[in-house]
Amino acid sequence: PGENVGFNGIIQGEPLVIPENGGEIVYPHPDFRFVATGNTIGDGDDGLYLGASRQNIAFLDRFWAVLVDYIDAKAEKKILKDQTGLDDEIIKNLVKLGNETRKMYVKEELDTPLSTRVLIRVGKMMKIFYAVAGNDLSPLHYALDRARLFLASPESREAIHEIAQRIFGE
Repeated sequence: PGENVGFNGIIQGEPLVIPENGGEIVYPHPDFRFVATGNTIGDGDDGLYLGASRQNIAFLDRFWAVLVDYIDAKAEKKILKDQTGLDDEIIKNLVKLGNETRKMYVKEELDTPLSTRVLIRVGKMMKIFYAVAGNDLSPLHYALDRARLFLASPESREAIHEIAQRIFGE
């Protein structure tokens, strides 16, 4: 928050002064825009984003707020296909698994959702583990553990494995 207060003038169209550069003044281009993102609503850590600090209300007052949810299934499938090259059926099931965990997370039935970033990592790991282990172990469950679930509670880890088993089958 203390650092962000320095952006107040810039956001209002004032020039940036860089003292470390001999007081250099940088004037904003007429098309200049300032965009910021965050995982909280400015109130700081709610137990999920350790280290996120409460933001100065004067700073927050300078922004339009846009709430962004997870992307729709069609777009997520395309991202997974582009990033992993996996079979369409596997991708469809990964997206279904991700969406189920997110719904349960919102209802506080799980302590972790599977984000698109995690699903990409799972997909890439599945390809590697399948090539190395063949059918000796489940590349999906092995990848889920290493991509995210070893960092979840034992209860959430078990629940997500059960959901994956239901969705993917044997």
